[in-house]
Amino acid sequence: MRLESTIVIRRKSEEVWRFLTEPSNLAKWDRGVAMVEMSDANAPVGVGLEFTTVGHAGSKPDRGRMRYQVTEADPGQKDFCVELTSRTGNARFFRAAQWHMRVQDAPEGSRVICSTKFRLRVRYLLLGPVLYLMKSRIDRDLVSLKSALENS
Repeated sequence: MRLESTIVIRRKSEEVWRFLTEPSNLAKWDRGVAMVEMSDANAPVGVGLEFTTVGHAGSKPDRGRMRYQVTEADPGQKDFCVELTSRTGNARFFRAAQWHMRVQDAPEGSRVICSTKFRLRVRYLLLGPVLYLMKSRIDRDLVSLKSALENS
């Protein structure tokens, strides 16, 4: 399944790119992320970088922990991709999941295109329609991203 959302942000694409590619900024705009833990605090941002997102208090015993790895990062094209690498907690639903972000110049500033692709494990296929309906959450997170950047 693939979901895609787009938003225009009144900031230069370079500024948006820098903000998006810094994992610690996720907690500033992704409602499901309370904090980000880096696997190696000294690792440069780019392909191979690993990090874990932690959900808000009360989000299950594992606190909504999800581990990711950056698998693509092209600063020239302002294009990157992260893949889910954990298999426990909420990650157990997915055979594979990835988030792809692109930042493009736009007359008003920058256009951010966020797409997610995922394959569910067979026993969780019934969740497909529910996850499809959650596209509105991606839209709301992008509105939060816009707010975080434009109000800073």
